[in-house]
Amino acid sequence: MIPANRCPSVQSITVIVIIAFCTVANFWPTIKATTTDAVFDTAKDVKNRKIKSISKIKHYQNNTRRFHRDTNNIQISSLQCPNFCECEHVIWDDGTTESITEISVFCHEGGLEQIAFSKLLKQIPREVTILDVEAPLDRPNYLLWDDNLNQLRYLRILRLVNCAIPAISRALKLHTLEVLDLRENRIQHLPVSIFSGVSSIKELNLAKNLLSVLPTGTFAYLKNLQVLSLAHNNITEITTNLLRDLKNLKSLHLDGNRVPASQLNLLFADIPQLERLELNECGLSLGAVNDLALDKFNSLYQLGLAGNMLGKVPINALRNYLSSLMTLDLSDNALVEIEPEIFAKSNVSRLFLAGNYLGTNPNALSFNSLKTAATLRELDLSRNNFEHFHSECLGIARESVEILHLNENHITDIGHWLTANMTKLKILHLGYNFIEYLPQKLPNEFAQLIFLNLSGNQLSSLPAHSREILPMLRMIDISENRFTSFPVTMIQNFFNSLDKANLRGNPLDCTCHVEELKRHMLDRYVYRRELQYEHTCCATPEHLQGSPVYKLHDIADCTFLFGTRDGLSQLSEITILFLFLMAFALTIALLILLAYKRFERRQKKKYADVTQSQSKIALTLSQHLSSSPTSLTEPLTPPPESPISGISTKMPPPPPSILATI
Repeated sequence: MIPANRCPSVQSITVIVIIAFCTVANFWPTIKATTTDAVFDTAKDVKNRKIKSISKIKHYQNNTRRFHRDTNNIQISSLQCPNFCECEHVIWDDGTTESITEISVFCHEGGLEQIAFSKLLKQIPREVTILDVEAPLDRPNYLLWDDNLNQLRYLRILRLVNCAIPAISRALKLHTLEVLDLRENRIQHLPVSIFSGVSSIKELNLAKNLLSVLPTGTFAYLKNLQVLSLAHNNITEITTNLLRDLKNLKSLHLDGNRVPASQLNLLFADIPQLERLELNECGLSLGAVNDLALDKFNSLYQLGLAGNMLGKVPINALRNYLSSLMTLDLSDNALVEIEPEIFAKSNVSRLFLAGNYLGTNPNALSFNSLKTAATLRELDLSRNNFEHFHSECLGIARESVEILHLNENHITDIGHWLTANMTKLKILHLGYNFIEYLPQKLPNEFAQLIFLNLSGNQLSSLPAHSREILPMLRMIDISENRFTSFPVTMIQNFFNSLDKANLRGNPLDCTCHVEELKRHMLDRYVYRRELQYEHTCCATPEHLQGSPVYKLHDIADCTFLFGTRDGLSQLSEITILFLFLMAFALTIALLILLAYKRFERRQKKKYADVTQSQSKIALTLSQHLSSSPTSLTEPLTPPPESPISGISTKMPPPPPSILATI
């Protein structure tokens, strides 16, 4: 029989379970939580433009370092910054003794009504230098022009984009204003002298409005104007002397307006100093382009003719008048062939041929088709059906191209044939193809890339040794792919070594390992608009769906039991697991205790039965001995009904009695 005091108690079992649990728990991920309550002071907004030139690539990083953040004397308090806007105070150091202070207000959420806009203008400080109110396409603002804008007497940049503004106030007076951006509104008329109070404007953008007639003298007060965009309006006629006396105008955008070539020629006569002319989607035929008086320009270096009805390269215009031309856009013109040496006498160094049919014709490009008098540095062959693109089709340009665009060409694989012998290639665009993975060994030319665009493909992972196979890379765009997560080692060893990584539009799973990604994004907070941080969001778990990663609070490294899809943190899971183990341990202890009690009762009952049986035997023997006179001489044989009678019958017979022999 096992003594009762030798069985383990419930308390001792519980202690053992707790000790074991704590021992195992030491090897689980440490609970981490962070908050984003800190105030970030950032640099100027960097526009999200396609990279078009090597020079911009080389110097962009230096530009972003020409400032220091003033954290000791913030001039915008939380009370002065509307909760639907983002405010910044930045001091720019341009290397001189004088620094430039900028106070910026950015309101990009959309859905803004006039009442809220009026309150905004009264709430922000009068010293604001940049006011940027831009609505996304799916959430437009609905505003009227507010004369309270005139109180912002230090305003340098004003953007009111996609705000449904019907008209500009005649009382507009902002004498320090340099940039006025009114794109995507509903402005129908521009009265004469409407810009008399903003004579310092250098850039005016009126694209995508409802303008049709522009009276003579509309821009007469803008003597400092350098950039004018009237793109995508309803302009079909241009009045005489519309741009006269604009001696500083360098860039003119007339895209999307069906203006006859004859009227364009009258306009060109007033602006011979023009350097950039955009006539994209203007319905111009090849004959109309050849009729343009491009010889009026003294130094035109960029010409946009995309989206017209050319069918062929307007070689007559290029050869006769445009010796200064360096950038030519012939995208979306149904070109099926580029004739040999057609650009040989031009100085074009940037050529855009996207959206044509060059990939469907095996003879579209010959060895000298892309030969120019200068060195061709940038070439755009996007949307040309080059499913099996080979670099050898570039001919003589293969050795000089530094920037190559191959977006939307149905490319599925990356092989050596893609960039073979492109020894000067620095920037490669492979966006919106059907690439599912990057090979472990990339073409040799990839080792010299500084920017790689892989947006809009079907990638779900990157090679673990990405830094080794892309040693010179400074920027990567892998937006709108199928990435659900990024290993911590990938972020630390690859992303953190880059200047910029665009990750927006991926279905990110914020269940695990998001803290390192959030830290990476906050380290590059200055680029948040360029990299579209607001669209770098969680897709799962459900309760975090649509939340920007850089704004997440209380992030756990990884939940290991249920996952955050149930809204549980790592601490909650540990608590639940601990309680479960406690309940399990108590249940086991209770079962052991019940089993022991049952065993103990059985042992006690068996012991009692044996004791009772022995007592009965002893009593029977004593009675028998006391009642028989010959008991001393007769053998002690129990009666047949005795419990031990069976034993005696199996014993050998006793020896003969001594008395009987006598």
